[in-house]
Amino acid sequence: MGTIDSFDLSLLRDALGHLYDPSYTPPPPLCLALGQSPTVGAQPIRDALIQAIHDLEPGKEVPPQTRAWRIYDLLYYRFIKGLTQEETAALLGLTSRHIRREQGEALRVLAERLFKNRFREQPPETPPPSAPPARALESANGTTPTNERTQVRREMAALQESAPDQLSPVAETIERTIHLAGPLLADANTRLRLAPDVALPANLQAAIHPSALRQLLIHMLTLLAEGLSGGEIALAAHAEGEWVVIHIAADRPVCAQALQDMLISEILATTGGTMTQSPDDPATIHIALPRVMTARVLLVDDNLDLVHVYRRYTAGTRYELVHTSHGSEVIPLVEQQHFDLIVLDVMLPDIDGWEVLTTLRQHPVGRKIPLVVCSVVREEELALSLGASGFLAKPVRPRQFLQALNQALRQGTTRHAPPDDHSAIPH
Repeated sequence: MGTIDSFDLSLLRDALGHLYDPSYTPPPPLCLALGQSPTVGAQPIRDALIQAIHDLEPGKEVPPQTRAWRIYDLLYYRFIKGLTQEETAALLGLTSRHIRREQGEALRVLAERLFKNRFREQPPETPPPSAPPARALESANGTTPTNERTQVRREMAALQESAPDQLSPVAETIERTIHLAGPLLADANTRLRLAPDVALPANLQAAIHPSALRQLLIHMLTLLAEGLSGGEIALAAHAEGEWVVIHIAADRPVCAQALQDMLISEILATTGGTMTQSPDDPATIHIALPRVMTARVLLVDDNLDLVHVYRRYTAGTRYELVHTSHGSEVIPLVEQQHFDLIVLDVMLPDIDGWEVLTTLRQHPVGRKIPLVVCSVVREEELALSLGASGFLAKPVRPRQFLQALNQALRQGTTRHAPPDDHSAIPH
């Protein structure tokens, strides 16, 4: 059995540095140390590393300033979230020199976790002789329908876990889908394109991860192409109240069986979407997804490293950050521009953040804007008493940051039912 003392930590450091690099090839010594075949490829190694980091997350009962949290936060931000050492240092309230020193210890702790996972007792590889084969329930790829649904749900849960507020820019996602699926459908003599004379609306966002929406569309288009055996499929989208409606229109009636596909139904069930076939136009399918409006956030913080961190947190979400380092600029900005939310630091270079908050709450425009105080000064009661909608103590994790923004905007109101009446698009 290998030991942590015989493990080369530089291999682990290199693998973490290439965690999301599709061209990275794990070296055989690293694969063997993790109990994997040298030819296994990058994905199992990446999954093992990410899971091992998540395994290090302390429980809620552990105080936030302990070493266990510091080790987990450093590994999480540096490698899973891909922040630089400087950004991680700013987020955790440490110096870059301290982060470099702590990173070596964090790598050793992670290596110990990986070895523990590797040599954990494994279940038997084969079922007991008395176990029934149950082959009659298996599908063509060797899994039961229940297992397939469970796997889809796990994949969607993993996307939600890694990026809970990630949204799909609809126009970009549709254009990317056409680029990816167009050649595949061309092999089936089916042409894929945008609907003529129908422009995709800019800044239209749907409450679904882009990867999930692309997979849903590609899978649907593949099913339709198989049933059509040639012809043309056109895509379009528009906003309809609180919903984004994506139209998939063929040049002949499509098979209604595609509406019963398991993968598509599970993705839609997870995201709160629906799919219907026009009763008056059996050649057109409508996919309705919850729509999310962009929210403009005025971020008041003089730490530029943290500003970069917050921009990474909100990338791909509904939030559009506008930054200023000076409290004196807040009132002029809210008078000149529209903001849905303000995130305010307390320790500013010119005006104390408490004074900025007090002035805003006396201003006819500023008093209407929800505000979250985000500071190392842990005075939540004072912030709330002065009119803040919420309080965040630095360092703040991505989910905490986004949840605070969501809560300040009073999200979670009851959505309306999906639209039933769709107008056909030209095809």
